[in-house]
Amino acid sequence: MTEETNQVTKALNDAIEANLQAVVVSGVDANGQMFMTSSNSSLPFMHWTLNRSVFELGLFEKNNADNAKKDPESVDPEPKK
Repeated sequence: MTEETNQVTKALNDAIEANLQAVVVSGVDANGQMFMTSSNSSLPFMHWTLNRSVFELGLFEKNNADNAKKDPESVDPEPKK
């Protein structure tokens, strides 16, 4: 098993352990082909779920970018003795 396979297996096992009610799985195989499947056959639900994921990821990236711009805590160059 390769490291990439281990990461995929870990992600899928994490999803199983989360006791989810519905899932959308998407991925790219070794040939670069897209794979997608869903536990719910409703196309609008899959579309909504993917849009929501993209929205949440955008918020996460924005928040991390804002935190990276903050000044680090000031450090006293000469510690007190």
